[in-house]
Amino acid sequence: MIRKSGFALAAALWLLASCALHAQVSFTHLATQPPDNITSIVTDPTSGDLYAASTLTVIRSTDQGVTWKKTSNTGALNVNMLYVTPGGQLYAAIDKSTSVPNVGLAQYNEATDVWSPVAGAPLNITALVEDNAGNLVAGTGTTGNYGASNPINLGTGLYQYNVAGGTWSTLNSGLPFVPTYSVFPYIKSLTKTPGGLVLAGTYGNGVQQLSGAIWGAYGTGLNNQFVNTLAFTATGALLAGTDVGVSTVANAASAWSTVSTGLPANKPVRTLTINATGTLFAGLGFYVYQNGNLAGDIYSSMDDGASWQNASAGYVGAVVYALHAHSSGNLFLGSAGIWKSANNGGLWSYSMSGVSLASQTVKMMKNSAGHIFVLARNTLLGTRLPYAGVFRSTDNGVNWQQLVNGIKAHMLTDLFIDNQDNIWVAGTSVIPNAPGTGTLLGNPELYKSSNNGLTWVQNTSINVASKSYTFIRQAPSGKIFVASAFGTSGSNISSTTDFNTFDNTLNLPPINGYHTFGLAMNSANNVFLGTETNGIMRSTSGGNPGTFVSITTGDSNPGTITGPIGNTVPMIDPYTGTMLADGTHGSHTGINLYGSAPADNGGNMFPFLNFPTYFARIADVAFANTGKVYLNVQSSQFPQLGFYETQMPLNTNSTFTKTINFGTLSYYFDTLYIDKCGYLYGVGSNAGLNISNGHVNTVAQSVLSAPANGSTGVSVTPTFGWALDCIADTYRIQISTASDFSAIVLDQAAIAANGYPVLPGTLSAGNTYYWRVAGANNLGSGAWSTAASFTTSAIPSGLSLTGVQSRKSHGSSPLTFDLPIDTNVTITGAVTVEPRVIGNGHIIAFQFSGSVNIAGAASITPVGSASTSVAGSEVLVTLTNVPDNQRVTISLGNINGTLQVPPVSLGFRVGDVNNSRSVNSSDISAVKARSGLLTDATNFRFDVNASGAINASDISAVKARSGLVLP
Repeated sequence: MIRKSGFALAAALWLLASCALHAQVSFTHLATQPPDNITSIVTDPTSGDLYAASTLTVIRSTDQGVTWKKTSNTGALNVNMLYVTPGGQLYAAIDKSTSVPNVGLAQYNEATDVWSPVAGAPLNITALVEDNAGNLVAGTGTTGNYGASNPINLGTGLYQYNVAGGTWSTLNSGLPFVPTYSVFPYIKSLTKTPGGLVLAGTYGNGVQQLSGAIWGAYGTGLNNQFVNTLAFTATGALLAGTDVGVSTVANAASAWSTVSTGLPANKPVRTLTINATGTLFAGLGFYVYQNGNLAGDIYSSMDDGASWQNASAGYVGAVVYALHAHSSGNLFLGSAGIWKSANNGGLWSYSMSGVSLASQTVKMMKNSAGHIFVLARNTLLGTRLPYAGVFRSTDNGVNWQQLVNGIKAHMLTDLFIDNQDNIWVAGTSVIPNAPGTGTLLGNPELYKSSNNGLTWVQNTSINVASKSYTFIRQAPSGKIFVASAFGTSGSNISSTTDFNTFDNTLNLPPINGYHTFGLAMNSANNVFLGTETNGIMRSTSGGNPGTFVSITTGDSNPGTITGPIGNTVPMIDPYTGTMLADGTHGSHTGINLYGSAPADNGGNMFPFLNFPTYFARIADVAFANTGKVYLNVQSSQFPQLGFYETQMPLNTNSTFTKTINFGTLSYYFDTLYIDKCGYLYGVGSNAGLNISNGHVNTVAQSVLSAPANGSTGVSVTPTFGWALDCIADTYRIQISTASDFSAIVLDQAAIAANGYPVLPGTLSAGNTYYWRVAGANNLGSGAWSTAASFTTSAIPSGLSLTGVQSRKSHGSSPLTFDLPIDTNVTITGAVTVEPRVIGNGHIIAFQFSGSVNIAGAASITPVGSASTSVAGSEVLVTLTNVPDNQRVTISLGNINGTLQVPPVSLGFRVGDVNNSRSVNSSDISAVKARSGLLTDATNFRFDVNASGAINASDISAVKARSGLVLP
């Protein structure tokens, strides 16, 4: 739960409004959120307009799915599906409702953009069709069932709505019960034969037909009675998508036959559609209570289902909930957001422009490239839908991609990114309850992705927990710990040092505290485990087996000692080592939050007398390097809910100030997270992703790169370079002849980039210097970097090299700008990167202390050609045939017939404007920040296409290369 900025190696995000050091934090909701599940897509046959439903909202497109717009509030909490009558009347079938009384069906007035409840409608409507008399037939179903005597899926049957009279009546005569139960099946689909016969696809009783007012089986011998969707082929045969594939039947009196050749075995077909050419499309994906890869599949068939071919190219997402063929020829797919194919499923692309329908996000982290990873845990529609999964944004939250390939667990419990950029996800697969049993509990699973979330591999070496893996953390030593609800059957914490094989013997029963409620580490690699019954258990031996001892023992209420005893959650400030401890059964009545001073290492706990009492718990805490502590408080007492702040150092009388009132939203923020740029994120299932309006941390330490520590023979006019934390920060560089910086020769502040070229005359030849860098933001200066030293070259006799420049002409009336090249880096090191377009004729200018008469010979390795010419005191090396994304070394000899100069190495990586040797969100943001400017000596590196102006073309060029790394 506790997010520490020390583990987040992220790049820049947003340039937001500043706040003073002691100002209270406020948040801005991200404009675009990981998308909600789209459960239904339909077309109004009278206008061609498209409508799509998420679990909360109905959206509309009047331009064939190019853009979308929200309709007015339906009043529904869960929209199951949409249906449009042949006359153009749109209905939303509802699972639950926020209105009173509850609403089961709503109808839409397109002219006024108003949804109105249909009086008397049953609840939990899951399927609709209009019969030949103009009446509505409604099927019901629910998966919100945890009783001991019913299946997961059941309904209250079918109903008929007399539209003209406004009356409802039951329509269940002949409808069979689910086998072994006394309940009607979940009605998954309703349709009509060309002759007007109403058919119902049921989950448990196959396909039923309505003859008069009596239901009976349609066809014989259906191989799987769990029917999810119905559709007709161009020849009039009926197709049924089931939990094991597709079956077809010619008519009611015929036998069903399986037509699943080419489809994955035993993967449910969730939806079927047919386009104008007669091509069939099937959308696949597992249900929550089934075990299988959540990655969705699309298949097509051009022979009425006799054979199927994969048609998923371009689609990255989970279960396919809806497929819809529009009269325009476009195909639309509902999953996490809307996808579209304009070529019969040959290629899919995300297509939900204009709206952001937010998934229920509960956790986020960022990797070293600045990519945001979010865990979403959708609980709407019960076990009918998977719980969303993992989303990634590589462009600061503008666009999101769902990444679930390999994940089978549906209810995800934790997300963590380690210092090797491995992404860990824990989750639980919900399992069905058998007759006579209780709730749906699950098979917990742990996954790792080593390729930025593209694929996930389940770890099978970790002990199988009884319920879930709840916390994943990494100690400063690098060891990964996973705490879990093991119960009494095994250790409730495991660890790995190789990011693969777990030691499951760390904290074995019987005295291990049962389930875990929290996990934290301090800078000394002490491990603190919050338990259900044994208080906080601490290991001062790095979490090694058998070293966990309770430091808050006892099991009485009130406890015999100060501190939490039951359901304990340890939280440690990474900057001071101060501990907060949350839990129940404390020795102070009504107090659940305690503290421990850094020197006490979790011992000698004291109560916080001013923290909200009586059922107030902390959802998460964020510690800032300014000493601020941010707490999200949950409580059954609504006035206590909210976002609180306090200030280090802490004592029993510390004041907790509520800065945001959450009203009646008990879980406004589930987690808090501080990125390396110093911004605080609040993430919650009801609130989405929110970013603080200003920094809460001062800038993290910079890492010096050039000149390398201990370098010799450095030019007297070098360009200094360091790792860029955030483009919103400025930097200060100091150079001294003394290691304690008592003799400063340069002190330059307000540097906007992560490099600084030293002017001639600043440094002397043959001297040793020390240098350091500190970042600054609106909260002040961060810590100085670790200092580095270098020694400049001695004064040579005669002609000498004074610098090397990468030269490029910009614009049609060209202006020439030089990019200084660090001459002290080898080809495998932190080379200077040329971010501008290469092309033939790129010039490298070697600059000398005097006139050059003989240019000498140039060579380039490992690729390209080089030729030389002389211009005064410069030798111009013209490069040809050098590709982008290439490191090269240029050698130049026999200047003026004798002088040899050291080889110069550099890299070509178009778009790497911040010289990080990779193109990422920081480069995109940097170019965007200068868009609209004419190219000059201060901004030329951002004019990547050398056009003479920084504009959309440069932004597009950088975006197109985002994620590429100089090899």
